[in-house]
Amino acid sequence: MKTTLNLEDDLSEKLASATQKTGLPLEEVVQRALRLGLEKMIPPTPATARPYQQRTFDLGVRPGINLDKALALAAEIEDEEIITRQASGQ
Repeated sequence: MKTTLNLEDDLSEKLASATQKTGLPLEEVVQRALRLGLEKMIPPTPATARPYQQRTFDLGVRPGINLDKALALAAEIEDEEIITRQASGQ
C-alpha cells in the first residue's frame, strides 16, 4: 500500500540517521519502526500471546530427602508429629 505521511522534523531526522547507521533503505527503516511501535502500543491478542510460564525458585533440599516420594515424606513428618505429641502428653 502506498501512502503519504507528514512527519515532524525530529522524526524525519531520526529516520535519516537510522538509514545512515543501518544502511537500510528508508522504507525498511520505517516499516521496522512501525512494527516495533505498534507491538508496544497494541497488546497481543490471545492467539499471539506467549504462553504463561511459571517462575521457579530453588528452595534447597535437605540431604536424605527424596522429593520423588512426597507422600511418603508427608507421612513420615506426620508420624513424627504424632510421636512428639504422645511423648509430651497432648
